[in-house]
Amino acid sequence: MERGLLIFEDQAIEQIGPLVTARPASELMVGGLTLRERLAQVCGQPVRYAIARPCLQAVLPEWGLTDQRRCASQHGCGAGAVDRAPLCIHAAWVADTRIWPQIDALEPGEGLTVPAGAGDAPDLLLAYRADDCREACRIADGKARPAKLTRLEGEPGTRLLRHGWELVAWSGELLGEDLERGADGDRESIWTHQSAQIHESAVLDAAGGPIWIGEDVRIAPFTTIEGPARIGAGARVLGGRIAGSVIGAGCRVRGEVERSVMLNWSNKAHDGFLGHAYVGSWVNLGAGTTNSDLKNTYGEVRMWEAGAYRPTGRRKLGCLIGDHVKTAIGTLLPTGGVIGVGAQLFGGAGLAPRWVPAFAWGLGARAEAIEWASFLRTARTVLERRGQVLSAAAQALLEQTYENTQGERTQWLGERQRGS
Repeated sequence: MERGLLIFEDQAIEQIGPLVTARPASELMVGGLTLRERLAQVCGQPVRYAIARPCLQAVLPEWGLTDQRRCASQHGCGAGAVDRAPLCIHAAWVADTRIWPQIDALEPGEGLTVPAGAGDAPDLLLAYRADDCREACRIADGKARPAKLTRLEGEPGTRLLRHGWELVAWSGELLGEDLERGADGDRESIWTHQSAQIHESAVLDAAGGPIWIGEDVRIAPFTTIEGPARIGAGARVLGGRIAGSVIGAGCRVRGEVERSVMLNWSNKAHDGFLGHAYVGSWVNLGAGTTNSDLKNTYGEVRMWEAGAYRPTGRRKLGCLIGDHVKTAIGTLLPTGGVIGVGAQLFGGAGLAPRWVPAFAWGLGARAEAIEWASFLRTARTVLERRGQVLSAAAQALLEQTYENTQGERTQWLGERQRGS
């Protein structure tokens, strides 16, 4: 029988940036696994129950998750697994076997925290065991705290994702280790699904790490793939060099991609460089789109987060690109750029701004806000071309995001018009 286990999110998760706007943090790919897949491996059971941000409640079933808030309001989940003394684990934890025993041993009323790592900021709650579902929800919402808290400081295995740039850094660090275990626990340096088609002139170089190629993948002539690399089901690699990267299911990729992650159903079907970057779903990077991942000074990269440019501690860092972003041909993206959900980049001279808010339309002094109806038509068309449908819940979430980001868009557009 499954133990009572669920994942929770707090509002602070939103500072990670555009990649968590339209998905639970647990569905982010870090290394060769999503955070939820990694947790399931560590705890030895599926992870099906979640206390997510309220804005995500309607879309949780689309990610295979049960909404624990609704269960709690109905006096128990009805599944028998998580309504008594549930063990609650932060959805953004990069699960690690080294501290799992401490989490699993928590008694009701006990919790584990990790340092926030920023001045006098309060510690972050990593895991806790509650008396019941209702108490679990109250703690996740910050309305209650476990009676006994133990701080984990300086211990291995306590990675808790709280900045967007960590998606890039930790994915690069963990990808090779994840792929070494292979699809079925073996340790082959190159694993390919029997349905994959790889042209005889393609080069698979596993000297730097394992290569994993999924079902129905097509790899075109004269492509080079350097491990560690993971190519998801149905992806098309159309030429160029893919190195140290994750290419999601259904992606179309060409050119040079280095130490980057592209989530499912995104396109970079032409030449151009993508380096040390993290790209959401349903993104289309136009021909020649290129990002910088190193400053001319070789200095520390600063990245937009929660209304300000913040130090990242990284010298090599490309960009974070939210879902449904489109770039025009020849678009140049700066070091440490952040592009919000649904933004359409075109018409700019030189580098794009280091921060582009959600649903911006164009660049430079003529930039404006995209019309919601126009965005929705395009999004539906893009999904339909891949045999997918934009669900009512996903549409409502995107529309809510459009409304919630109106203020930052107005500010950004004003700065563009003033030439700042």
